[in-house]
Amino acid sequence: MTDELQRIQAEITAIMDKLDGAFFIPVDQNKLSVIRTSIIQLLEVAIVYLNKTYSSLTPWQKDHIVDAINALYWDWLHRAVNSIRLAIANPSTISPDIKYKDEITKLTFDDLTKQILLVKKFLK
Repeated sequence: MTDELQRIQAEITAIMDKLDGAFFIPVDQNKLSVIRTSIIQLLEVAIVYLNKTYSSLTPWQKDHIVDAINALYWDWLHRAVNSIRLAIANPSTISPDIKYKDEITKLTFDDLTKQILLVKKFLK
């Protein structure tokens, strides 16, 4: 399983490297088409890996798989790859504060403002 995870992570890195060079002007549509196909294949491999590794997928994993699928529909290729990266992350290493989107829907305006201020402080 570790080898399979390492192959998936290596493929993520390779796709991100290709994406970084794909958007130079003029944009190479053939290259983007190949990258889209690679991302779809990566998504298939990742879901099979997750199914073999975990007895049932967590809401976190499912959410990021769905996010990757939606990102592909919108042609947000970087987001799709990052969602796959998040989906294969070890659930035990994910902060319980960010595991479930249900918590996000309960945030108030003040909560969101507070989080933005925290990020601003972090970036300074």
